[in-house]
Amino acid sequence: MTMQLLEQYMLEADRAFAQEDYVKGKSLIEEALALEPDYGEAHNYLGWLYLYQLNDPERAEGHLKLAIRYKPNCRGAYVHLSAMFIDQGRFEELQSLMPKALEVRGINRVSLLVDWGRMYELMGKYRQAVRTYKEAMKASLSNSEIDGLRDHIRRSRRKRWVRWI
Repeated sequence: MTMQLLEQYMLEADRAFAQEDYVKGKSLIEEALALEPDYGEAHNYLGWLYLYQLNDPERAEGHLKLAIRYKPNCRGAYVHLSAMFIDQGRFEELQSLMPKALEVRGINRVSLLVDWGRMYELMGKYRQAVRTYKEAMKASLSNSEIDGLRDHIRRSRRKRWVRWI
């Protein structure tokens, strides 16, 4: 199967998603996977679709993990899995995913580190949350993102002091 044909399917699916025609986009991706079942990018797209549009996290997780298996540097799959694990309170799985994700070239480190900080915050590990948010600040080049991270740090510090009251 030529990569060019698979990429054409993905471009058409992307256009369908942009027009909020999720049924057509899903169909195009499934056609691509029928031709090439180990096409990681297609699994990433289906994972995104199931997670954010069709509200089926179980299917989303399966496809996102397949995306990583077939395309270990699939940035989107790591970001989507990270967000899903945070939302579901699956912190052990997030902790094992994070070191691998942070090694992927070109990945949005700030987004991942914010998720990791949120995880520590939700676990009540406020000092570790602050350290992680500071690491995210170092990786950021956006003033508005840095302002948001300062808010995360302030909130975590306040929570740390609430425990003592």
